[in-house]
Amino acid sequence: MSFTAVAMIVLALMLCLGPVMIMAPNKSQRQLAQLRSRAHELGLRIRSASVKRDKSDKGTLITVYERPWDVKIADNAALQSRWCLVRRAFEHELHFHAAWDWDSEQKAPRTLHAELKSFVQKLPDSVVAVEQNGAGFGVYWNERGGVSQLCELADLLHEAAANISASLQYEKQS
Repeated sequence: MSFTAVAMIVLALMLCLGPVMIMAPNKSQRQLAQLRSRAHELGLRIRSASVKRDKSDKGTLITVYERPWDVKIADNAALQSRWCLVRRAFEHELHFHAAWDWDSEQKAPRTLHAELKSFVQKLPDSVVAVEQNGAGFGVYWNERGGVSQLCELADLLHEAAANISASLQYEKQS
């Protein structure tokens, strides 16, 4: 076989395999897929949302890891309401707690404030916001820290969601 024939065969193989290799996920994409798959196994839902860290911020798209409400408590009006705590760039006495402040006028019921203060103190710096809505209770997480941090967040979310729903159920009965 001549050099030209070998070169043509190699070029043809490169033309066929090149696009396939480009479409294959790289190492970081595979790790992210594994992280999100593990989150699903831990009972968390994943979605993307925009969060504003301060008034001048136009919003940053970030991943939300959310623990869904139990079906039996989903009809509770207090659980259907939406509020969001955002970690600001600085601490201030007017904030809800340290650097954590409400992103809008909508706030959690006062009966949850002690639980929320305890919850945000346990969160790693990679969590930039905490949200409750009709779908569940979640954190805006930049996905740093790997599977070990995901497992810690899942445990915190499950515990906090159970405490919040119990507090709101008690409040509803009172």
